[in-house]
Amino acid sequence: MKISVVIGTRNRGPLIEATLKSILEGKRPPDELIVADQSDADTTRAAVELFTEKYTAVRYIKTDTRGVCIARNIGMAAASGEVIAITDDDVVVCDDWLERIEQEFLSYPDLAMYFGTVIPPSTYDYKTEFIPHTILPTKRPVKWYEGCALMGMGANMALRRSTVESIGGFDPATGPGSSLTGNDEREYAMRALCGLPGSPGLRVHLSDEARVIHHAGARRGDEYHRFVHQMNGTGEGRYWAYVLRRKFRPQYAFKCFQKNVRAIGSFSKDILRGRRPVGAKTYWHYLRGFWGGMFAPSSTLPLASSNSVPYSPRTVGSVMSSSESNEMPVR
Repeated sequence: MKISVVIGTRNRGPLIEATLKSILEGKRPPDELIVADQSDADTTRAAVELFTEKYTAVRYIKTDTRGVCIARNIGMAAASGEVIAITDDDVVVCDDWLERIEQEFLSYPDLAMYFGTVIPPSTYDYKTEFIPHTILPTKRPVKWYEGCALMGMGANMALRRSTVESIGGFDPATGPGSSLTGNDEREYAMRALCGLPGSPGLRVHLSDEARVIHHAGARRGDEYHRFVHQMNGTGEGRYWAYVLRRKFRPQYAFKCFQKNVRAIGSFSKDILRGRRPVGAKTYWHYLRGFWGGMFAPSSTLPLASSNSVPYSPRTVGSVMSSSESNEMPVR
């Protein structure tokens, strides 16, 4: 089985060195490692150059686009592997990362998408800082109707090439660098689980076996609170407004209803017990984002980009929108 690894990056410079080293020196090296670089300067390219002489699998693509979803789409369109593994530029993968991913796809021929665990570093202090992470349960399939919070991260996921050809790439309206700032993995996984209109849903697995360590990007103090309120509050509210108005499916409406009922039920229970509701401020930010998005003029919401509909590498121009991308030889 040929496996390609795709990393979208922007202005991380030498930070990506640890990521590349951990991937290339793992028990199961990638057949292809593609870095789609949106950086303003050449520091990331210089970091990639350190590996190209020793590892012929490394490919570098320079693009003037913005947004991690667009970078990932460019990388996936250029990838030739049967399975495409995706990670971020600020993680270190465990030495059996690709080995675990390969085993999963070999064991389940109908598996379309896979999410692994993202753990914080050993120095992480959850009381004073926040580093995005997700500790997933023991390996199992996930259903579209399960809890909203149960989903993986793009820092540790993989999918078959046939999945990309069937349901398309990441939606550029979501994710870091976009107007919605996040929820890119959730939208993609839900699209796989539900299937496109007129087509059946696909198999998605969550697992704690393939692991990566998210060692950078800690938010502390006021930045921590702003980030959490944005990620779980305003940004998520605007995301649900976006998918309900631009990509309406009955399953999406159910998930949104499910989230609100659970939150209101939890709040009501706390109030009846005389306790301050947990997460009240974040939920307030969520409501602001959701209702603001639902009742805002249609022109203020991002369009449901054609970049996220089925495409093949031959139509990579549509994936990159109007921006240009060039694969550059790294010497």
